[in-house]
Amino acid sequence: MRHIDSAATSHRTFDWSAFATYAPVTPFPVRMRDSSASLAVGQGDVHLSILSNTKSAKCKLYDFLHVPSFVYSLISVATLAKRRLTVYFHDV
Repeated sequence: MRHIDSAATSHRTFDWSAFATYAPVTPFPVRMRDSSASLAVGQGDVHLSILSNTKSAKCKLYDFLHVPSFVYSLISVATLAKRRLTVYFHDV
């Protein structure tokens, strides 16, 4: 499951198999919403399938952190905005 988070500072996932590209990094702490920290051990790009209206599209998100102890995948609105992408939230 993926969550979109407007407070997160980075994309992150526990799922190593989700990466299209991957590079190990020197482990470093990533802060969680509850102020705890987990270690990021890698970084890379992830391909996603998204649904927009009734159409499916594939996209590539850059700079995902691999955080094995994380329990889901998180997409950071701030990281998307740094790449000049816009995220709209609306009622369905």
